[in-house]
Amino acid sequence: MNWQAMDVSKSALLLAVYVAVAGCFPLRSSNRSLHVRSFPAVEGVSSNVYEVLMKPYTFDIHPLTAAVQLNNGEKGALFFRQRYPPVGPVLVTGNLTGLSPGKHAIYIHQWGDLRDRCEAAGPQFDPYQAVHTSRVGDLGNVLAERDGEVQVVVRKEQISLAGPRGIVGRAVSVHAGPEDASPVVACGIVGYIQHPLPGISNDRTPR
Repeated sequence: MNWQAMDVSKSALLLAVYVAVAGCFPLRSSNRSLHVRSFPAVEGVSSNVYEVLMKPYTFDIHPLTAAVQLNNGEKGALFFRQRYPPVGPVLVTGNLTGLSPGKHAIYIHQWGDLRDRCEAAGPQFDPYQAVHTSRVGDLGNVLAERDGEVQVVVRKEQISLAGPRGIVGRAVSVHAGPEDASPVVACGIVGYIQHPLPGISNDRTPR
C-alpha cells in the first residue's frame, strides 16, 4: 500500500475541511481556533493519523474526571482529569501501596476485562493499531520505596477521557517489574467520577 500517496490525499482533504470550517464559523469572534494534529506513520502498519478539531472542543463541555481502584482499592487508586475533552493532555495522579521496592510498569489495556488475573484485558491500548510502537497505553514506570508506596503524577498527551482515544471502561494494570512481561500485581477498570477531585484544583489541571 502506498502510504505516501494516502498522506497526500489526506492533506488535501484536511485543507478542504479547514477552508469549509473557517468559512462557516466566526472563529475570531468566538475565540475558537482550528487545530490539525498529526501522529506519525508506522511503516507497513499505518499512515499518518490526523485529528481536525476546534479548541475548546465545544462551548458547553466540562472537564472530565475518571478513576481506577486497583485490586478494589487494596493497591491504591489512580485519578485522571482532562480539562477540554476529548482534546488536550490528561493529568494522572494517585497513590499506589503494597508494592515491592523497585520499578513497576503501569499500562492501560484494550479491554475492561479483569478475568484470569487481568490477562483477559488484552494488549496495551493503542487506537492506531501500531502494536507497541506508539506507546499510547504506556503510563511509564514508577519507583516504589521500601514502604511499598508510590506517589504518581503523569501528564499523558496521547490518551483522552472521551472520543476514539478514550480510556474509560478499559483496564489499568500495575506490574511486578519495569516491563509488561512481568506479572500483574494489581489492576482495575477506569470509570467516570464526579469532579472536581479533592486536592486537585484548576491550577493543576493540564492545559
